[in-house]
Amino acid sequence: MRDEHQLSVGRVIARLRQEQGWSQRQLAKWVGLDQSAVSRIEAGRRRVSAKELHRFADTFRVSADALLLGVPDDETPEPAALPAPATPYPTSSPALSAFSDAFESVDDLESRLLPTSEPDALFSAYDVSFKGGLSYEIDEKLAFGAALGWYIEKIDIYRGSAFNVDLGGLYRLTPQVDLGASVTNLGSSLSLATSGKEGSEDIDLPVTYRFGGSYRQDKYTGELDAVIVDDEFHVNAGGEAALHELFSVRAGYMIGYDTKNFTAGASFKRRNVAIEYAFVPYTDDLGTSHLFNLTFTL
Repeated sequence: MRDEHQLSVGRVIARLRQEQGWSQRQLAKWVGLDQSAVSRIEAGRRRVSAKELHRFADTFRVSADALLLGVPDDETPEPAALPAPATPYPTSSPALSAFSDAFESVDDLESRLLPTSEPDALFSAYDVSFKGGLSYEIDEKLAFGAALGWYIEKIDIYRGSAFNVDLGGLYRLTPQVDLGASVTNLGSSLSLATSGKEGSEDIDLPVTYRFGGSYRQDKYTGELDAVIVDDEFHVNAGGEAALHELFSVRAGYMIGYDTKNFTAGASFKRRNVAIEYAFVPYTDDLGTSHLFNLTFTL
């Protein structure tokens, strides 16, 4: 005789998979099982271990309790996005569009006309980036994305803007391992200017090439990226812990930069909205940078 609780969990998993439009084979690869195991689980003929339950919950972007107790029809999650540490684009089958707004600021920068111990004045600088993107999943392992953005920079009283394009790809090597590559900031140059004064020479946006990978185990994700920007090579390493189905914390270390290395942050995700924050302290009395990112996924 089949266990009623076992049958209930299987029905919830089957319903969520069908609502996402996934096959049993796709789901099996993403949670690290074979297709026959998923089939038996959905039919109530196989019990789900605690570890497997969390894998299913992570894949569907719901809590483990939601699988155990059932997810109400009006709380069905949005199509789950595959993690993409090396590309800025979420992916979902078959296509997904996203819009984001990023803001970064640095305060209390010192201004001097002559080499003095005290600055003549203090000023601030900020960057704002608006992006709209589209990604397409070729199959359960491979996806590509592109985004068009408008970048605005202000340093003291000088301001400039430029358009740019980002391209990226993601390959799911195993249910726990993702590989990604991207090139960002392809596009026009900007000139910093202010009213009544001649503008600066054209400034090229820093085209950035990135290749990296991530490994996910339950609620924890480790990432490693190789980055080339302005003909300089850097290595970034970091990790993320999902403290709650809606809230995660992150920390990382950047190698090869003159004035920055450690970074920390957090993210809040609810259905199709994500709010992310990063804290980057600089050395050489350059202050601290705060980066905010708001993303809407359609």
